[in-house]
Amino acid sequence: MKRFFFVFLFLVGVAACGSSGEESIFTDPLLTAIDSTNDRLFVAEAGGVLFAFTASTIDEIGDQPIVEDDDDDAIHNLLPVSPTQMAAIDVDGVSRLFITGVQADDDDDNVTNRILVLDFDGATFAEASFSPIIVGDGDDTTDDSANLLGGLAVDETNGRLYVTDATTGRLSIFSTADGTETAPAIAVDGTPNRMSLDGNRLYIANTIDTADDQVITVVNTDDLTTTEIDLDIPTNDISVESNDSGTVLLAKHSTVQQVLVRTVDTTTYAASTAIPVGDDSAVDGEINSGNGISAAVGGVVLTKDSAGTLYGYVPQADGIVELLTIASNLSSFTATALETLAEILEAPVVMTDSSENGVIVYIPASGSGDLVFTDVASDELDGRF
Repeated sequence: MKRFFFVFLFLVGVAACGSSGEESIFTDPLLTAIDSTNDRLFVAEAGGVLFAFTASTIDEIGDQPIVEDDDDDAIHNLLPVSPTQMAAIDVDGVSRLFITGVQADDDDDNVTNRILVLDFDGATFAEASFSPIIVGDGDDTTDDSANLLGGLAVDETNGRLYVTDATTGRLSIFSTADGTETAPAIAVDGTPNRMSLDGNRLYIANTIDTADDQVITVVNTDDLTTTEIDLDIPTNDISVESNDSGTVLLAKHSTVQQVLVRTVDTTTYAASTAIPVGDDSAVDGEINSGNGISAAVGGVVLTKDSAGTLYGYVPQADGIVELLTIASNLSSFTATALETLAEILEAPVVMTDSSENGVIVYIPASGSGDLVFTDVASDELDGRF
């Protein structure tokens, strides 16, 4: 099953959202992660703060935040001041979190190549016995402490944690059970960044500005072979989802406001095709500035419902979430702007059911301290404001 996630949705204003929502308890929400198996949602703020909720109801699990500067100092002191990526997975009923960002090493020096691992038993956090996971280049004579980790993805089916190293151009693979490296690192062309796992394929975004290397690397997780999809743009975020008709890819441009909407050639995993727009809400194969995008894009996420209709969510800095609705036969898509009064919407994530259909989308609004959320397929946003 697919269980990977990174951040969520909170919204603002009766007129803008169609709902008054609940009072926000956040100050600077940056990341979210979801353990759909155990119905848990986690929110990380700057400054070493963690919240935990029941994902399906947004109910608080005990007093919130569970971790802050005057509560659970041990975990607070371990957390990155500014976390950059967060993912969660179920391990025998425990929610295991993987968190990147600047962290202190054994000499109390700040390093960027470590992954903090925390376990949540439904009430409290504890550091896993094998934490932190240190990402290196395999050469003990080199110092990898300043290497930048680009993205995290967790693979519940295979018990794997995937992490990209943007500095060395490598994909490392670790066990989610004990943190050991389970396979040799894979060289990735360009500058690998965020990832999306769909079935037995891992798709890796690439931020490099060299035209020949502007590809999406696709890893077959069964045998760890790779192919490349040439997009001719640098990308720093990606989301991929399949239904009975095929596979859809959303890819966010790294430097301009553009999101590609394409189908993947699943015979070769080496090509893609633009999906036509079904009306005048966008242009064929993409949304861009003036055609579905009104401000800086904070990320992308794609999911589906039980009927096979696909839904893409593209949050933006001005509080608008662009909803992409893709026909179940993948013949066309439309774009609808959902408005909020929140600011700096980023990194959407999805809670899924046991059939891996999307249930709720969450998006943090770090600019206004809100958390926005919406039921999949709904055209209304709600949240804590």
